[in-house]
Amino acid sequence: MTDRELLYITTIAQEGSLTRAAQKLYITQPALSHSLTGIEQALGQPLFRRESRGLVLTYAGERYCETAREILRMYGDLEQQLGEMGELRRGRVLIGMTRFLSMELMPEVFPQYRKRYPGVEVQLWEEPSNRLLEMLSTRQLDFGVMNLTQEETEQMTQSFCCHLLYRDPFIIAVAKGDPISSFATPGAAGRLPVLDPRHLKDRAFSCVAAGQRIRKVTDQVFQQAGISPEIMFTSTSFETARRVACAGQGAAMLPSRYAALFATREEADYYAVPDEYHAVLFATAVRSRESYLPTAAARFLELLEGYAQRPEEL
Repeated sequence: MTDRELLYITTIAQEGSLTRAAQKLYITQPALSHSLTGIEQALGQPLFRRESRGLVLTYAGERYCETAREILRMYGDLEQQLGEMGELRRGRVLIGMTRFLSMELMPEVFPQYRKRYPGVEVQLWEEPSNRLLEMLSTRQLDFGVMNLTQEETEQMTQSFCCHLLYRDPFIIAVAKGDPISSFATPGAAGRLPVLDPRHLKDRAFSCVAAGQRIRKVTDQVFQQAGISPEIMFTSTSFETARRVACAGQGAAMLPSRYAALFATREEADYYAVPDEYHAVLFATAVRSRESYLPTAAARFLELLEGYAQRPEEL
């Protein structure tokens, strides 16, 4: 078995589809299908069975993939260690990030990393938090970066090493010139004015979908404020929800650094949520406690920590 064959089988298992696996591997679907047939013939038994939901591992396939992932992890560790022997003249970093964190962090940090370690390849996987945790558990990533609630951060430390990058406090967005400004109090110098969510009890809200972390924090604020505002619009995109609110359709609540990716103070009015509501997400780098963190990945993490401590204001 070659490392290429191991990668083929684990990718098919991950995607549940030859077509999607071929796209991820940058080979043709017929070529991947031919390779799978050859591997199964050599082993003398099938590794997958076809079901309505796609390709599913047989018992033999499960054993194969468990061993394959361990071999690939060992191969990756060896490759990283050899790269370190050459003072990081070559190597590879496997990073996972949620989409919007990667939009903020990678354009700032990657150029610095590339300048210092031009021979090290950076592979980025943009996936939802739950998928990143799964990939970390199966040792497919060196580390992942995601937003977590306070409760999740505390639970996570039992199984993972967590590096806090920054706190991302929530803000309230409304249309420019909205009369709700009469209830706001001045913030500290250079900071947003502060608005207690209790003053929004009669307002409709534009929110992200139930189950998303931003929505969980928003609902906790509503509960703490003792209000039950109408949810007139929901979207899986926080940016769509923000723009709907800024277009005069109610209000929206979202993390300040998320908003800073797209927003300006000229297009809408923004208010800070009082500290006592603890409306905050924690941008966190997460890695497995059981896996060796290669030096190349550790250096990238150091750059992330340095950049992320810079304040971000609308």
